[in-house]
Amino acid sequence: MMVVRKLAHVGTLSHTSTLIRTWRDFGLQSIVRVGAALATAAYFAAHANAAPVAPGDIVALSGTTSAAAPDLAGVVQADTTRPFEIRNNLNQVILSGVVQDRVTKSDNLSTMIFAPRLRDLTTPAGTEAWITGIRIEGFGGWSTDIDFRTDGLGDVGPNSVERSSGGGESLFFSHGTNIIVPPQEQRFLSTLTDAPSYTNTGRITIFAQNDFGADVFSTTIAGTYVPATVPEPTASWLGGLAALSLMRLRRR
Repeated sequence: MMVVRKLAHVGTLSHTSTLIRTWRDFGLQSIVRVGAALATAAYFAAHANAAPVAPGDIVALSGTTSAAAPDLAGVVQADTTRPFEIRNNLNQVILSGVVQDRVTKSDNLSTMIFAPRLRDLTTPAGTEAWITGIRIEGFGGWSTDIDFRTDGLGDVGPNSVERSSGGGESLFFSHGTNIIVPPQEQRFLSTLTDAPSYTNTGRITIFAQNDFGADVFSTTIAGTYVPATVPEPTASWLGGLAALSLMRLRRR
């Protein structure tokens, strides 16, 4: 994998729910830099380990496994499915599917690995659309080692990941030449962090097109899993707290 330090702002996708933008917006400099990263991805495939991604970095991804990166082996802590639809300017559905939002605890490090993927992708009968990228928000202040998994479910992994500048709040996974065409599914993304726990305050934005070089449309899902310092209270813990409060009230 190769880390490309950003020299200038890259025209990444905005936070709007419906995005109208063509590839011209990215500019020649950004295309050259990202192209250079993708051109060397084959070399870095021989070193299939998750790469550290600092704020402002662009990293070419080649895929990894738990055998190549043992810190990625662990026990699933949460695994939630979140349906979504992407609509065009006429409010017509062009693509629908499910985000499988998974969190794993690393056996070696006891920290959280965030591993969402897009699955069950479909388009309306007689139409075509494809996934071009996915942005995840909620990683500000945490370290991130990122790749996608080739030893799990799915068909297509992203070409690269870009972490936003500053605190590194968002991760944008670009599918570039590796677009996901339904019924293909995305491979599990893998973001190993130094977070001891997780919470559901993140946001995932999914981008799609239905005509090469045409508008890009998106939808955003709130309440997704991201790093946290304090563990989320469980239902049993909350129930026990309620019972304890009731006992104290009865004693008064």
